[in-house]
Amino acid sequence: MSGHISRSKIPIHVWMDATGIFVEPKDRRRANELERFLLAETQGTLLVPVPHKSQVDHHLMSRFIGKVAIEALALRVMQVDGWREELLSNEGLEALRQFVRVGEKPKEWQFHRRSLHRFDQRFRDGTDTFEILHEYDFVYTDKNLLFFILAIFGEEFAIDMGNPDIQSYETYLREHDGVSPLYPAATKDG
Repeated sequence: MSGHISRSKIPIHVWMDATGIFVEPKDRRRANELERFLLAETQGTLLVPVPHKSQVDHHLMSRFIGKVAIEALALRVMQVDGWREELLSNEGLEALRQFVRVGEKPKEWQFHRRSLHRFDQRFRDGTDTFEILHEYDFVYTDKNLLFFILAIFGEEFAIDMGNPDIQSYETYLREHDGVSPLYPAATKDG
């Protein structure tokens, strides 16, 4: 993804993984220039154009969400003895694993999307002010459904990890008054 840093004239590439957000100059020969600029600044704004909802490639986005879901699940259970074998042999996750790897069957894996807060909203914890770049959680229901909920810059995405249809998650939201599993005491569907 392309972007730029406020007050900098250096075009950059931006990407994110489980460890953080990364930037590098599009022209790698400008790496030292970008580093000097960043070290000289005490604060700034990273600007990344975000496509309108209608411009998002739903197929690629659902594969991305599914991949993050599987990786986050592995991270969550890796302290449990036998986790790797259980995760790899769990038949309930096989369809999602295949979709993430190949992207063909099923043809589509639906996801639910909504805004939880503005991308640049600031939060307070005592005297500290911060932004929430990304967060995630799982919901395992009494009906044996496993939902993965991911928020990136305040935009929430959710999938049913065992079923390519999103209707089960939408039913879950209706049963819980639209409250996000990421903020169970604070957020209503809006």
